[in-house]
Formats: sequence, structure tokens, C-alpha cells
Amino acid sequence: MKLPSPLVQLRDLQKWSREFPRSWPQLVEGRPWDYWKIPVGQGLANPPHTRPGLQRACAQAMIDAAVRLAKVKPASAAHYRVMAILPFPELFGASITLSMDEEHHQDWIARPDWTPLPAHRDLAAEKGLRWPSHFQVRGFLAVYEAYEDMPETREEVWLVGELQD
Repeated sequence: MKLPSPLVQLRDLQKWSREFPRSWPQLVEGRPWDYWKIPVGQGLANPPHTRPGLQRACAQAMIDAAVRLAKVKPASAAHYRVMAILPFPELFGASITLSMDEEHHQDWIARPDWTPLPAHRDLAAEKGLRWPSHFQVRGFLAVYEAYEDMPETREEVWLVGELQD
């Protein structure tokens, strides 16, 4: 199956971002989180086929979708955490995550395979992204050990959203 052109995919992603979510999602009872993956082909989001402008547009669309999800939270879900997870350089792993359990949220952010990036790093300046002032940003270097025939991998993972009170 041939994917649509990068411009068509980007247009569709931006439309999805503007319309996401149409209403508060139906959540699975007892599940500590839910998520929505970036709805584009891998070639649009990942090297070697992507370009910085395409990645910037993809990341901004995911942040915008997270902002919209946070805006439609009902009062009964005020303690839920919304965030965009943006891995670079392979942005195809990006998602919008909704954490319904605070302990799970904090444990997930404190992952042993993630090291906080230096405080002087600035995702907004580096990638040309924007988000509302009530969203926080944290960056990590993620190192994933080699597994079977997969080599060790490293990536930067940026969390943009409702990370803390």
C-alpha cells in the first residue's frame, strides 16, 4: 500500500490535531493510562526521509492535540495528566498520553533508562515549538539496551504537558 504524499499526510495530521478529540474519550476502567499514536507514516516523521520542517510540524500538531485534550477534561478527570511524548530523531514514536493514575505517571517519568537532559536545553528554541504556559516540558536521554538482534539505541524524549501540579 502506497502512503499519501508527505504534504497530504501533513495536511491530514493537522486536520486530526485540530479536531482531536471530538469529545472526552471513553476510557477503559482500571487502566492507568491511554494513548493515541501520531497518525502519519514512518517516512514522514523519521530520518532519513523527513526534514526539520516536517518534524517541527508533526511535533507541533501533537502538542496542539494534547492542549485540546486537556481543554475538554471534565471536572471528574481534573487530576488526569495529559502530555505529548516527542522522541527525536524518530518522531514516529510520538503519542498523546493520558495518565489516569498519579503513581503510575510519576513512576513512568522516573524510568531508569531515561536520564534528564541538561536544564539549559530548550525544546521551544531548538525545534521552534510552542505550548501554553500551564504546560511543562522535560527532556530525557533514553538509552535502550540491545535486545536480540536490535542494537542499543539512544534518543531524546521530550514530554510536553501536564507533568506536575
